[in-house]
Amino acid sequence: MPEEFAKQISGFKSFDDAVDALEHQLISKYGQSGFAFWAFPTEAFNRKSRKLNPQNYPAHVTFRGPSYLKVAELLYMSHQSYSGDETMIASCERTEPFSSKEILKGNSKGKNGGFDILGFFDRFKITGDWFFPFHTSGKYQVLWTFKLGGNQTEGIDSDQLAKMKLLAARFIIAVSEYNITNKADLSDPKMSAREYQCLSLIARGLSNDEIAGELSISPDTVKFHVSKVMRKLGANNRTDTIAKAARSGWLTN
Repeated sequence: MPEEFAKQISGFKSFDDAVDALEHQLISKYGQSGFAFWAFPTEAFNRKSRKLNPQNYPAHVTFRGPSYLKVAELLYMSHQSYSGDETMIASCERTEPFSSKEILKGNSKGKNGGFDILGFFDRFKITGDWFFPFHTSGKYQVLWTFKLGGNQTEGIDSDQLAKMKLLAARFIIAVSEYNITNKADLSDPKMSAREYQCLSLIARGLSNDEIAGELSISPDTVKFHVSKVMRKLGANNRTDTIAKAARSGWLTN
């Protein structure tokens, strides 16, 4: 499966494409419910004090999962809970996969840098998670995956965990080194490659579920991109989206 992912990701020219492919693999192949990806310079972590402060350094955070968890992410960042977050600190100190429960073992209160992570897991029915840390030149990068409901993620076997680690490595290599080559696409405020794909399929009359099947991404991801397309075009519905896209020249390229 990581080999299949490597083939998919090799032709991608935008960060969104790479993230979409990773989301599809983690959810459909490995039973995960979502993930977050962090990348920040090594200077953001003080090894002596064991404090993480990406606030004063250029950092990148990407989240995919249920929209209601976005609020928790915003609270986590606004309260600077990452500063004393033992799981994020472990991501700077370790190179092998680990879970939150492994790091917080023996911490009966579940407090993590002022953030009640076990309470957070209980509230949002997160039954398990995995961190996949990677240290590249001058940069710490970590992929965090989580599962909602069902059996605990820690129950996966060593073979599956090894495949997930390789999948994470493929993704991080792609976004940090050589495969994301179209820089203009990453910063173009008009329309990303994935948004344009969704727009083209909307124009063909496909539903969100049909677009998801066509692009091998989740319906929620399609909904996210379609909403962005409609917002950028100032459209109220799909018919309006097609009309405004045609008038703007997007459907004639």
